[in-house]
Amino acid sequence: MTDEMRTKEQLLEDLEKACRRIAELERSSCEHRKTSEAAFQESDQRFRAMFERHQAVMLLIEPDSGAIVDANPAAADFYGYPRAGLITMNIADINTLSPEVIAASRHQARLEKHNYFVFPHRLAGGETRTVEVHSTPIEEKGQLLLFSIVHDITERKQMGEVIQKTAHDWQSTFDSVQDLVMVLDHEFRIDRVNAATVSFFNLPAERIMNNPCYTLMHCTTEPHEECPLAKMMRTKRHEEAELFDERRKSWFLVSVDPIFDDQGAVTRVVHTVKDITGRKRAEDEKTRLEARLVQAEKIEALGKLAGGIAHDFNNVLQPILINAELVSEMLPSGTQEHEYLDQLIEAAQLGKNMVKQIKMFGFRKDSRFNPITLDSTAREALNFFKRSLPSHITFRYWISVEKSLVRADPTQIYQLILNLCLNAVQAMAAPRGFLGVSLKDTVITEAVPALVTDLKPGNYVKLIVRDTGRGISPHIRGKIFDPFFTTGKTSNGTGLGLSVVHEVVKNTGGSILIHSEVNRGTRFEVFFPLCVDSADEPHLPGPQTTGQGRRHILLVDDNTSDLDSIRKLLVHLGYKVTSSTDPNEALRIFRDDPEKFALLITDQVMPRMRGHELASHVREIRGDIPVIVCTGSEGAVSELKEKELPIQELILKPFSKSLLAAAIRRALS
Repeated sequence: MTDEMRTKEQLLEDLEKACRRIAELERSSCEHRKTSEAAFQESDQRFRAMFERHQAVMLLIEPDSGAIVDANPAAADFYGYPRAGLITMNIADINTLSPEVIAASRHQARLEKHNYFVFPHRLAGGETRTVEVHSTPIEEKGQLLLFSIVHDITERKQMGEVIQKTAHDWQSTFDSVQDLVMVLDHEFRIDRVNAATVSFFNLPAERIMNNPCYTLMHCTTEPHEECPLAKMMRTKRHEEAELFDERRKSWFLVSVDPIFDDQGAVTRVVHTVKDITGRKRAEDEKTRLEARLVQAEKIEALGKLAGGIAHDFNNVLQPILINAELVSEMLPSGTQEHEYLDQLIEAAQLGKNMVKQIKMFGFRKDSRFNPITLDSTAREALNFFKRSLPSHITFRYWISVEKSLVRADPTQIYQLILNLCLNAVQAMAAPRGFLGVSLKDTVITEAVPALVTDLKPGNYVKLIVRDTGRGISPHIRGKIFDPFFTTGKTSNGTGLGLSVVHEVVKNTGGSILIHSEVNRGTRFEVFFPLCVDSADEPHLPGPQTTGQGRRHILLVDDNTSDLDSIRKLLVHLGYKVTSSTDPNEALRIFRDDPEKFALLITDQVMPRMRGHELASHVREIRGDIPVIVCTGSEGAVSELKEKELPIQELILKPFSKSLLAAAIRRALS
C-alpha cells in the first residue's frame, strides 16, 4: 500500500472520529439542555410557589416604565386592591413621591447601585404607610424586572421618632439643670455631663469624659477626704456633703445617687454639684444678725431691769450724798471725821456713775444730739486719763482733726474714750505695754459689715484705740459687749465698760470694727458719722448768772427722805423753803399765795400727779414762775424731752449741792 493510500485512510478515519465526537457532543448538549430546562422550570416553580405563598409583600416591576407586572396575594391584602387590578397599576400610583424621584430610584435598583429604599406608599383606602423596599433586578421569562420586597415600618418609625424625641427631651432636661450633673462609672470616671458642667469647666465635653471627677474638681489624684462618693459605695444610698473649694473660694453641695444593675450592684453614679456659696454667705450673715439681735435683746433686758431699780436706787443715794456734803461743810477740814465723809461722798458719786452706766442700756437716746467738736472732747478725756496711767504703760495720742462736728453727747463721748483706754490698760500686764489713740477723718466708699450697725458709705471721724495686750480670743469676741462680761479679775471693774461703749456708739449712729490677735494686741476702730451740714454749729452752754437775795422755793417730792435732804440743802444755800410730799397740797399752797414763791422744784414721778402736770397747773396760775424738775428715772427723762413743757431745768438724781445750786441760779436768772 502506497503512502498516498495510507494518508487517505487516516483522513477518513479521523473524519469518522470527528463525526462520532460531534454526535456525542450533540447528544450531550441535548441532554444538558433538557436538564437545564428542567432545572429552570423547577426554579421557576419554586420562585412562583414562594412568590404566591409568602407573607411578605412582593412586587415585580418593569424598571423602565414602573409598571407593576405581578403582585403576590400578600401585596393585594396590604394595599387593599384586587390582585388583578394591582397588576394593571404603575408603582407611581402607590408611591407618593415625585415621578422623578421614583424613576431615579428604579434606575439605581436596575444597576444594582442601591437596593434599599424607604418610601411612603398609599393604600386603597387613602392611608399612607411608611415602607422599606428591598429591590433586586431579576430575569423573568426573558424580561428584566425588579423584584421588590416591601415591609411596613410605620409603627417602627413612629416608635423610633418617639424614642428620638424622648432622648431629645431627656437631654434638654439634663442640660436645663443649672447644677453640675455628671454620670460616673464605678471607678468615678465621668461618663456623661450636662451643659452646666461643660460651661463650669470651660472645656469641651469630650475633654471632660473619662476623667475622674476629683481630677477636674480638685486637681488631685485622690478623692476629696470628705467626698460622699466613698460613703455612698458602702451604704448604696443617697449621700451628700458640703465641701469648701480652696482654689475657687466657694462652697459646693455635692450629692451622689447610685444606679443599680439587675443583681443590685452599683454600675453608675449620678454626681450633682451645686454652688451654695451665696447660701452660705447668707447663713453667715443671718448668724451675725441673730447674734446682734441677741446682743440687743440682752441690753434691752438689762435696760428694763435698770429702769425698774434706778429710780429707787437714786432715791437712796440722794439723801446720802446731800447730807454727807452738808455735814462735811460743818466740820473743819483736816479732821478724821471730814476724811470719812469725803470717802462717803466719793462712794455715793461712784454709785451714781454706776447707775448712770446701767441706765444707758436699753434706753433709746435722743438721736438728735447737738453737734459737738469731737477733737476738744477727746483731748480733754485723754489728758485726764494719762494722769492715772500705770508706770509700765507707754501712752501716745494723735489728733489730726480740727472742729470736726459729730452729733453726740460730750459726756457720753468722754465716757467712751475713758472706758476704751481703761480696757486696753487692763489687757496689758507688766513689765511693759503700749497704748496709742488717734482721731482722724476718714471716708467709707462701700458698705462694710461692722458691730452695732453696718458702716454705710460716707464721711466719718474715726477713733482708734490700740494696745499691745493679750488680745481677744475668737471664741469670746462676740461676748465682749455683753453687760457684766469680763475676762479680768472682778476687782478690776464691773464689766460694764465695753457695754457702755456699745451703747454710746449706737446712740451716735456710728459703729465699731475690732482687730485682735491673741498675745499681740487689739485695735478698736470707732466710726462717728460726720456732720456735713454747714448749718450745724457746736452746742455751747449759755452764760450762767447768779441770783441775788433770799428767795422762797416751793419744794415737792413724794419721797420723804429726798424731800427732807433737799429741803435742808436749800436752807443751807440760803433759800426759804415750803415743802410737801403731796402735789395736790402743794398746788393749794401755791394757789393761796402765788407771788410768795420765786421757784418751783418738783419731782417728776409721783403717784397722784406727775411733776410736769403740777408745773402746768402752777403756770396757769402764774405764768412767769420758773420750774426745775428732778428725777431719777430714765423713762421720765425721755417723757419730758418728748413734750414741750414749761420747764427751765431738768436735773437727774442723785445730784450734788453744786449741781443743784447752779441749776437754781440759771432758773432764777
